[in-house]
Amino acid sequence: MTILQKILFLLILPYSILFSIENYPKPFERSFIHYRYIQNFPGATEYNFSELPISPAVPITLTWQQTNGNVLEESDRINIGTYPLLKTSSNNYSLRSILSIDVNNFTIHNTMILNTTLAADPNYIGLDWRNFTGFAEEGYILWREKNNSLGIVITYGRFYDLWGEARTDQLFLSSASRPLDQLKIKLRYNKFTFISKIAQLDKIGSIRRYFSAHRITYKNDLFQIGFSESTLYGGENSSFEMTYLNPFLIFHGEKKNDLALDSNTMLAIDGRLFLKNKSVYFEFLIDDYQADAKGLNDLEPNELGLIFGADFSFERMYLGLEFVGITNRTYKAPEDYEWYIHRNIPIGYGEGSDLWRANIFGRYYYSQEWQFDYEIDYLVKGEGEMSQPWDTPWNDDGITMETGYDEAFPTGILEKQFSMSIGIFRMFDSNKWLSAELKYISVENVDHIANINADDFEVSFGLSWLFTKEFNLE
Repeated sequence: MTILQKILFLLILPYSILFSIENYPKPFERSFIHYRYIQNFPGATEYNFSELPISPAVPITLTWQQTNGNVLEESDRINIGTYPLLKTSSNNYSLRSILSIDVNNFTIHNTMILNTTLAADPNYIGLDWRNFTGFAEEGYILWREKNNSLGIVITYGRFYDLWGEARTDQLFLSSASRPLDQLKIKLRYNKFTFISKIAQLDKIGSIRRYFSAHRITYKNDLFQIGFSESTLYGGENSSFEMTYLNPFLIFHGEKKNDLALDSNTMLAIDGRLFLKNKSVYFEFLIDDYQADAKGLNDLEPNELGLIFGADFSFERMYLGLEFVGITNRTYKAPEDYEWYIHRNIPIGYGEGSDLWRANIFGRYYYSQEWQFDYEIDYLVKGEGEMSQPWDTPWNDDGITMETGYDEAFPTGILEKQFSMSIGIFRMFDSNKWLSAELKYISVENVDHIANINADDFEVSFGLSWLFTKEFNLE
């Protein structure tokens, strides 16, 4: 980033607008880890993140906001502000601007983002100008109502939505995905929650693409379990399929009973077991599973994903352990328009498929003003990355039902990424901080080229500073 561009970035800063976090933290916010820390304590489902870092005098005393799901505060209001996020090591300079209006049971919300990182990404779809890229990150209208034990939330527009329990990313709907243009209905009754959504994805040439998903969860003080299903479909100048707009049908069953309903369906189950000041969780994704062995196509390896992890909430410290495994060709299909991507970015796990990962992350709350982060990450990626086309080696010459077909996991020459980092954060509020980070990165077989290795140390400095102004409409 040139000096001129940095000056231009700072000149634009005062004219941007933003409102801070919503009930569930955004993927780019530090409150995402705070949320995982406090959920191991019994109580309500929402926490006032401004009360973190935790006081060293009373490290485990947490003050909860008793709320009814997503019920608004009584006052109608407008919030505006600015929210820069800067990180020097990667020339990652981003600026979010959000306008949020709350009136009665309605919320109107808009987020714009300007940054300097996407222009160098070969998968980026959009305009860049002198290394700057910008787009509407979120823009939606939300209505909510609660009557005794029944609550309903309807959201229309573009917004983030994470389904799953994992930390490094989620298998089904992840924090890596660009927000979808969608309609979402959420019903909550006692300990059950039902969600249905439909979305239109980006076009591929003249191919229009659509996405439907539904989910049901049950949660009590001991455990939570959720079941999700989705279907991704499309065609040349196609439109929404009425069958896939029905949230009370099993999409995979409808697909099997009607050959005209060609689509890529997925099933997922996730859960969490709450123990004393700790919890264990899992996600299991089924993209394709070969239950028969009648022909060569039944030799196709299963496309599955699994995440298993644990969150520990110690006195003034969070610790997370997580293991991820995703087989080759998961999220893919013979037709490229049925791939589980939106604007060239995975809707599911951000790193794609054909990989396994082990990750340790910790955060130490030294005081109200100081936090320390540390992370150890080991990622092994096979050659079947999302950039690779669909292949069918089980149909090659010499492959028969008698010989069978098998492949290593992950496949091909493995790129092995190892990193260790430690960061120190001077906190002024949950979204106001200064940071310094030291990171070591080592990569074996770079880009899957044998014996091409690289390693480096990075020193970076960061800034996050939320400016807001609230106007009451009373």
